[in-house]
Amino acid sequence: MAAAIPPGGTLLDTFKKSFVDVPIDAEKDNAISTAEFLEAAESLTTMFDVLGSVAFSPVKSDMLGNVKKLRDRFLAAPLESETIQSLCLNELKTKKHTATEGLLWLTRGLEFTCLALSQNVSKPTEELSDSFRSAYGVTLKPHHGFLIKPVFSAAMSACPYRKDFYSKLGSDQEKVAAELRTYTAALDKIVAILKGFLERKEAKCDLIHGEQYRQAMRLDRTIAAALALSVTGADAQRTQCVVKSQYKCSGGKSSDSPAIEEAFKKCAKDAEIVFSEGVEYNVFSPLKVSGLSNVIVHHLGNLNLPQNVTYMQEVTAKNGGSLKWFDIRGDSITTGWFRGYGQNWYDANPPGGTGLPNRPHLMYFGVNNGYGEYWKSSKPPGANFQLAGKNITIRKPIIDAVSSSSSFPFNTDGFGCGAEDLTIEDAVIYNGDDAFAVGSGARNVVVRRATIGYQTHGMSIGSLGKDPSKPASVSNILFDDVTVAGGLYAARFKSWSGGQGLAKDVTWQNIRVYNVSFPIFVTQVYYDQAKTPGGPGGNGTTQAVNMENFSWVNFTGSVNSFNSGDGSCASKPCWYDIGLPSNLNHTEAAIIQCATETSCKNFKVENVRLFPDSGEAPTQICQGVSAETSPHFGLVCANVPHAIPLVPIS
Repeated sequence: MAAAIPPGGTLLDTFKKSFVDVPIDAEKDNAISTAEFLEAAESLTTMFDVLGSVAFSPVKSDMLGNVKKLRDRFLAAPLESETIQSLCLNELKTKKHTATEGLLWLTRGLEFTCLALSQNVSKPTEELSDSFRSAYGVTLKPHHGFLIKPVFSAAMSACPYRKDFYSKLGSDQEKVAAELRTYTAALDKIVAILKGFLERKEAKCDLIHGEQYRQAMRLDRTIAAALALSVTGADAQRTQCVVKSQYKCSGGKSSDSPAIEEAFKKCAKDAEIVFSEGVEYNVFSPLKVSGLSNVIVHHLGNLNLPQNVTYMQEVTAKNGGSLKWFDIRGDSITTGWFRGYGQNWYDANPPGGTGLPNRPHLMYFGVNNGYGEYWKSSKPPGANFQLAGKNITIRKPIIDAVSSSSSFPFNTDGFGCGAEDLTIEDAVIYNGDDAFAVGSGARNVVVRRATIGYQTHGMSIGSLGKDPSKPASVSNILFDDVTVAGGLYAARFKSWSGGQGLAKDVTWQNIRVYNVSFPIFVTQVYYDQAKTPGGPGGNGTTQAVNMENFSWVNFTGSVNSFNSGDGSCASKPCWYDIGLPSNLNHTEAAIIQCATETSCKNFKVENVRLFPDSGEAPTQICQGVSAETSPHFGLVCANVPHAIPLVPIS
């Protein structure tokens, strides 16, 4: 624990040794005195007690562990270790590298702390969590695997408020700030010297960089476990279950479902479940697990679904015709090609069909405090990931539903978003339906930096209001910085005729579209061609899911006017043309059709620069948006069932 601060002093006065006082011999290539350096590094770790001993105790423990490695070498060979540089070089001559690896990781930890503190003291209004999160991103994060990143982020969020932290450093805030600047400047100089030394050829050995990945993974498991336990308040030791595969010994014929099920049962709480790197697993039976708590799923292998279409149809039919092959539920879960062999399904779809019946969906992820990174789905037979629960982050997922034949990959939705406090970042999705479908119950959803395309149906709100007895509710949704490379829709809202409910505070911004048929599209009369051939035949409704505070900002790119539509058309007219004028010329950058004069309020269209690839002028269709309900709309809404020029107005 931190020592008592003397009257009129600061926390730095309690340090046994400060980096300001560590001798550096400039005449001997900036040699750093070992004894004083190790004392200063130990003293710095008391700062973590002020930051919060629970959240930062694993970081402190790791730094002290690396100090111990260096001190052990110093005590074993004191005459060869008077400076940090000589300690490492002489150790490497013995074909050992324990202390040198310790210095590598200690330097990273010192750089992280130095950058966070110096940034915070130079920005008087910035909170500690922002400074430490920023420092983590450029120091430790590039060296961490996916196990530790989410839980480390939780530690950053556990930083105390700025005013509380500085009050614990001393009563004279001007003195605290001045001493911190001097201290971090000295530490920054030492970190720079050490980084330069560790990059020198003579300071490297084959084992250091060969071991870095394994060291990082060991560090990940140690800190991830400790952080996850401290953040969630769990007291139990984290256990590990490595799923065994029979794929190789059975020639790919045996199912690993029983082994997977057993692993989830055995490691359902405060545990890691590991699918080993590069290993194939056959999941021939649906997996449904619940009651998970504080579990990390380390997904490095490949999960193969059955290739037999008939078998999967039979299994799905036995489950009422609706089945998620992976159904995972619980609290505080972290997880990682799912191979669906969907091409068999695409090709088996008869001409004029809209996809085979009894197609299983890939995964239901219904958790609180969930994290997933690098989820990869190849050729799914149906929809991919349904997200429900609260506080979920998904990063860098890849979905490939591109058909290798002329057959269309019907209903291969990317993410069904029905969760609260959901973030999806850096996704790449090429599919045959919505890349993102935000459903009723979704709140505080952010999708940013995505690339979607092929025959995508874009970023969709809905469909909503299918059952009028269950009012829909969606709020606070943001799509930001998204590229749409081909597809039917980019930004779409869809609700059923006669539906009820409210969708509000929805924004699409910084959207780039290339060769998209309907870049901006709103319909409050959604149509299911599989159940109602020929369509509903027009709006004809006085009731709708109301829309409030919708914005479309900064759209650029091209409208597909030469070959509009996609392969999902299985009727005449096509389902996506139902309710639209028969004389579409496919230059429409925006089509907005509100069901009633009051169902659309506070709409805003700003800086939309979309141009048909035919070279014609862009047009729009708008019905039901009035100047009274949307005074800042930004377009002329002519309320006529045909296209007019797309002319922005103030």
